[in-house]
Amino acid sequence: MTSIQPLKMYIIVRNDLIKAAHASMACIHQERNNENVIKYLNDLHSMHKVVLQAKDQEHLQKISADLDKLNIKHCMWTEQPENFSTCIATIPVTREEISPAVKKLKLFS
Repeated sequence: MTSIQPLKMYIIVRNDLIKAAHASMACIHQERNNENVIKYLNDLHSMHKVVLQAKDQEHLQKISADLDKLNIKHCMWTEQPENFSTCIATIPVTREEISPAVKKLKLFS
């Protein structure tokens, strides 16, 4: 019997910057019709987020490419006018789905 895994939004932040709110809101808005996003938003009292650390902009870009390979929709936040990436937020997914892309990342603390 397989237990149902909760949906969680994953946020990967450069450890030298904190811009998580921008990316998470953009991702939810862009994917507002996605089935997982709808389920996640319909259960307001059980929303879970996991915030992980990325080393720098290049690391974020590699993680984004890994998420693309896994077909996990996500938003990379890029600061303007500086044009540098600061954060990635995914749509809500299970740990099993995202693990290959984030299993080596540390929790943000």
